[in-house]
Amino acid sequence: MKLFTEALKFLENSDEFKNWKKQNPGVFLSSGFTILDQDYWKISYYHKKTDKITSFVVSSIIEIEPESEIFKKETTKVNELNLEDLKLNLDKTLEIAKKFQQEKYKDEITNKTIIILQKLDIGQIWNITCLTLKLNTLNLKIDTKTGKILEHKLSSILSFKQS
Repeated sequence: MKLFTEALKFLENSDEFKNWKKQNPGVFLSSGFTILDQDYWKISYYHKKTDKITSFVVSSIIEIEPESEIFKKETTKVNELNLEDLKLNLDKTLEIAKKFQQEKYKDEITNKTIIILQKLDIGQIWNITCLTLKLNTLNLKIDTKTGKILEHKLSSILSFKQS
């Protein structure tokens, strides 16, 4: 898997992105998403005027997704990612997450790992969600500058309510 910064550079240097950006002034980089062991990043840009995002799926090629609603509470503000605050690469972040999981939740074995790079009220974070074989999710919010675990929570998948 490419590093987030490599995928972002590949995207921002592409003609598809440059043309889209010209037609969409005022947007900003809001998140990066991937699933561990998959070879892509979904990189999203926020449109403040429309309160929507446009996402680009970046692998060996670039696919643009149509502008879409954001999965958030209405009152939640979307923040711009600051690449200068991205001191911790994903490999180091995953080491921190794995060590924490082995110390605090050693009986939980990860089956899938979902990764989101985003900026929340608590700061810019790597938001790591591990789906475990015991049908739990372990969510860790790790500061992208310091590597400090700002929040963690273990929840049963079975406790999620259907709407």
